Amino acid sequence: MKKLLLIIGAFVCAAFFSIGAASVRALAAYSAEDVILEDDFRKIGMGDTSAVISKGFSASGDKTHGAIPADEWGSPTAIADESYLIYRLGDGAVQMNNLYLSIEAQLWNQNNETANFENAIEVSVGYDGENFDLAKRYTCADAPARTFVDTLDLSVYAEGKTEVFVKVEAKQSKVDCGTENCANGRHKCGLTVATPDGKIDIWHFGIKLFDVCFLSSLPVFDDEQPLPNDFKSKIPAEVYTSAYYTFPEIVFTDNVDGVVDYHITMTDPYNVTEELPVNATGFFVDYEGIYTFEISASDAKGNVYTDKFSITCVLGVGMPVIYFNNIPEKNGRQGVRYETEPLVYDENDVDTLNIYAVDPLGDRVEIEGGGFVPEHIGEYRVMYEAANDAGVTKLLVRVYVKYDVGEGKNVMEMLGDAANWQANASNSPDGVVVSGQTYSVLPLPLSEGIKVTMSLPQAVNSWAGLYFTRAPGFNKYNLDDKEAYKTDDAAPGLYILIYRQTDAYYCNIDYVGLSKTAMEVVNHYNCGAGPALTFALIEEQGDCVSLFINGEKNQNYELNHSVKASVISDNENFVYLGLGNFTGGGATLRSFDVIDSVAPVIAMAAELPVSFSVGDELTLPAITARDSHDGDVGYTLRLFDSEGRIVDEKGRITLEKEGIWYCIVKAEDLSGNASTVIYEINVGNVEKSRAIERQTPIENDGKKGLVTALIISASGVCVSAAAVAVILSIRKRKKQSQ
Repeated sequence: MKKLLLIIGAFVCAAFFSIGAASVRALAAYSAEDVILEDDFRKIGMGDTSAVISKGFSASGDKTHGAIPADEWGSPTAIADESYLIYRLGDGAVQMNNLYLSIEAQLWNQNNETANFENAIEVSVGYDGENFDLAKRYTCADAPARTFVDTLDLSVYAEGKTEVFVKVEAKQSKVDCGTENCANGRHKCGLTVATPDGKIDIWHFGIKLFDVCFLSSLPVFDDEQPLPNDFKSKIPAEVYTSAYYTFPEIVFTDNVDGVVDYHITMTDPYNVTEELPVNATGFFVDYEGIYTFEISASDAKGNVYTDKFSITCVLGVGMPVIYFNNIPEKNGRQGVRYETEPLVYDENDVDTLNIYAVDPLGDRVEIEGGGFVPEHIGEYRVMYEAANDAGVTKLLVRVYVKYDVGEGKNVMEMLGDAANWQANASNSPDGVVVSGQTYSVLPLPLSEGIKVTMSLPQAVNSWAGLYFTRAPGFNKYNLDDKEAYKTDDAAPGLYILIYRQTDAYYCNIDYVGLSKTAMEVVNHYNCGAGPALTFALIEEQGDCVSLFINGEKNQNYELNHSVKASVISDNENFVYLGLGNFTGGGATLRSFDVIDSVAPVIAMAAELPVSFSVGDELTLPAITARDSHDGDVGYTLRLFDSEGRIVDEKGRITLEKEGIWYCIVKAEDLSGNASTVIYEINVGNVEKSRAIERQTPIENDGKKGLVTALIISASGVCVSAAAVAVILSIRKRKKQSQ
């Protein structure tokens, strides 16, 4: 089952994140007049093939799949008994001299990864289109898989001939699925899964053919990368800001192609990355600091040279010196005023000062009264520009604006609104129904934990995906590390790929870190037969998170691999939620909630005097118990006199005895998190002796006093036990003193 889940996970990943592998060109370089016939099955359908006869091959034409040995493309797929292409070369009048075949294909073995010599591509040559002699056999009998690019010299068959037929045939191993209802009983197929309806789902094919090209002359091979001149040695130690800097002459030369283009990616001191024009000769220096550059060049073969260099930029002589006393706030909220940080500078050195912002759409936003109200989600750039005759000094503040989910906003209720999802989501009585792939950019507080309940598609062999990520949909507005994102990579996060096989649900748990270029399987999990699953993500100590599925903790550390909270959450410890549904019926997000693990905060509205005299009357100030999740909650209060007896009077209490009296307040939220605060009331100004105490400042009419309080926070019965222990300790001390 684990092997099946791995395969399924691979397919879900491909569908979910649309990560396509770059195609590899079979030939190094050749001129158009050298090509006799060519079929690139990444681009064409079988109706466009140059073969004079085609049997049992099907082509997808979608860049990656190529041609496979089947009667038609799709799943389940009927495997052809024979799969071959026959090409006719020559016009029947002019004699040929040289003939070359360039071929690119992929082979792999089935039958539980057992090497199988039957999987092969055979190239044969004949002269009548019916009888052929084997010229070359490509197989992977000694390895699980093989992707090859080869150029085959067929000149010995073509020399002096006016017409030649070349047959490219796919030979596949046979697998008996063992299901009586399957057509033909035996199938030429890859890894198979028998389903209750007796069909065969083909997840892998044993052979894919990508490129076939016949040439009249041997192509020129080039395995060397272009090389640059020594321009880096001529870069000065420092260059000045507020001016254009011209690179030393840069030339990349390839041993076959000669001088080739180069590309430069520039990252400024504020980690803003920009692609410079092709063969850029320089750049305008805006900021003081270190600029880093990545330079690359490739030849026609695809050999790539890459390198990095940096340039230190300093202020020119006499330019304004500007800086911040305090670090500017780098996070903002949509619709909430953002206050810009004031500059520190010598007014005598600055002729003009200009401060403005640029929104995520590239539009200018004016600063009014020292701030602005962000309208959009995304990155705003606040620009500070101070100018004099010597130049313009610039500072940049990158502000990451997110949805306002602050005080008074219930983010979980907002998640229940399909309008807060990016696409493919609609509201229903049961929750948010997702028909494809979507995500929400509402920040979820990871520090308290997140709980999501889903109803999944119930079709056999269906799958869906849930993910908790640092920034879904490649929105980089809350990341400082440019290496955290790659255009061909998934966002850093925890991905749960759920699959239904017959009557049970399973899932792969995958983790993408900051430097990962692919997903790493953390664990597999059997979710049971219920279509409604609950996933909970809880932050733990040591910068890691744990995943609970249906209330049971998943062993994220089984492979000695921990999921770091700092990787999957943004710079404010928020995480983001996404979902993908890949079959009919739609997945439904039924409920969302914050896992409330924080106890209520108990506070007294006013201070108590430092001490009382015997006979004084005490009226307790107003007491509140506020919970970050539930708001105001109720509380219980008990008063104990200096003898440890409970005082039941309400309202004004006469303090009749000398000693330390105690006021114990307990509050509990709806999740069972409880807090207990023990206030000590000093009657007669006696000497206090306590093992644990804390001084809590309380404001009253602008004055500050001190109330000694012992704070206890826990969940359930633990608080009660702790409070009883304190009371017993009090009584024990009293008895010993007597």
